[in-house]
Amino acid sequence: MRKNWKKIGTGIVVIMLTMTVGVVFSEPGSNRDPLVSVSYVDKKIEEIKDYIDLKIKSNTENKPVEGSTKDELEIIVLQKGQSLIGGKGTEIILRSGRAVAIGSELGGISDVTSGKDIDTNMDISENHLLIIPRDDGRGVYSKTETFFMVRGNYKIQ
Repeated sequence: MRKNWKKIGTGIVVIMLTMTVGVVFSEPGSNRDPLVSVSYVDKKIEEIKDYIDLKIKSNTENKPVEGSTKDELEIIVLQKGQSLIGGKGTEIILRSGRAVAIGSELGGISDVTSGKDIDTNMDISENHLLIIPRDDGRGVYSKTETFFMVRGNYKIQ
């Protein structure tokens, strides 16, 4: 009976030593046992926010855009022979003068008022809402001094 107790006692001691060695040599904060504080997590979140804000700011600063990016209609006067090239989604209304559309290989300008597409060199009607569908060089060419109302990005050439 004593032999059994010695074997059981030896087994218990070996198990306890194994558990003690595991606890003593385990490293908190390692890949197997990550340990972080709330302040560390908050610091990393702030770093990520700053990085995202910097990327957004650099993307908006690097885009050279002439004209308005506001939601307001802007009055633009073009002299004979000038062109207004709109960006994607730019809205144009001819108030007075004569102008023709500048299209691209993919199509013309959307005349929302009449529900038609205006192809290159087609006359633009006064007081019709025109929308530039893509940023691919579409716009209007002025045959006389013209007055436009414009909302969105544009370049005058």
